[in-house]
Amino acid sequence: MKKEIYDMHDGIPIWKHLLNNSQEHQTKLRSNDYGKLAESIGKRELRNCIKFNNFLDNLFPNIIIMSIERKTKKSRRHLEYGDYCTEISYTKDGVYGKKVLIIEIKHGKVYISQQQIRRYSNYIINPSAYFRKADEVKVLFMIFTEIDTMNASSTYFLCEFNTEFANKIVDAIPKQEPDKNANIFASMDIM
Repeated sequence: MKKEIYDMHDGIPIWKHLLNNSQEHQTKLRSNDYGKLAESIGKRELRNCIKFNNFLDNLFPNIIIMSIERKTKKSRRHLEYGDYCTEISYTKDGVYGKKVLIIEIKHGKVYISQQQIRRYSNYIINPSAYFRKADEVKVLFMIFTEIDTMNASSTYFLCEFNTEFANKIVDAIPKQEPDKNANIFASMDIM
């Protein structure tokens, strides 16, 4: 049998025939509905980019990649790694090292929490404090601007959260002064 039989009937796509005998319903979508769809599309796209394209070579030039290990939710300890995280073991001029790539997948104009931005800023500024033996952390936001299920297409931007922006975020965080009452309670012998 030919595949065209399943695609068309009387010269019209099958789904148009089905729509003739249907009732239209509308429902509101929430941002997390789009987010789940964007995450599944984004993770698939990232797996393909890392396997088949020179995506990592462009992100981390002048290194020889030895191995790539994807961090999953099961392998995470107490750290929040984002939606897609890889540890890259590399060599450069005979010296071995480790780099971490974190990708956060978002859909549309979503609010990114200050806590998440601060956490990623700290990862970028001081990578070895959060990731054992890591000398660099890169954070990318994969922001989907359009997901069109009828035409089977989507559009996204990859935006790097760079060190300069991370330093501005950390500098803008109000510094907490030590609690004056802490010494009083520390000196008291409470039983």
